Amino acid sequence: MDLRTRCAVTVVELSGAYGLDADTLPDLPGLRVLTVDGLRASAAAGLRRRHRHGGVRLTLRGAKSDTWLAANLDNPFRDWADDHPRAATVACKAYADAARAIAANNADPRQILLTMVGRFNTIHASLLALDTFRREQVGDAVAALAERAGVPADEVFEVFDF
Repeated sequence: MDLRTRCAVTVVELSGAYGLDADTLPDLPGLRVLTVDGLRASAAAGLRRRHRHGGVRLTLRGAKSDTWLAANLDNPFRDWADDHPRAATVACKAYADAARAIAANNADPRQILLTMVGRFNTIHASLLALDTFRREQVGDAVAALAERAGVPADEVFEVFDF
């Protein structure tokens, strides 16, 4: 036996693997470590069953129900739920409400975006949950919605409170 083969450790790390199910991954004879961050709860259960006695160190984080994913898969704030559930609930709802209102095209898009920004200002003021990275995520989401609505993003950014 070749020493390199005997000592080799195969590691697979996946992130945002919401389309993964237990049978998606092929059999990997050298697999020793499998880490999945962000997956369906049903896939997590299947992976646990599949690797229960196989000598694979399995780490699964951020398992979400199908219902939760149906409501939040396209929401840029869905991952906040893993480390700040209260902020994530408010952030996901603020974004979903704004995206739905802009798509419906039944209200002034500037007002929709200003309302969304106001809700994020409230999150920041009450929960102190918006670090620099999260503020950048909010800015990206606001800019994307503003572009979709045909509103110059800098008009909306004037009311950021943080």
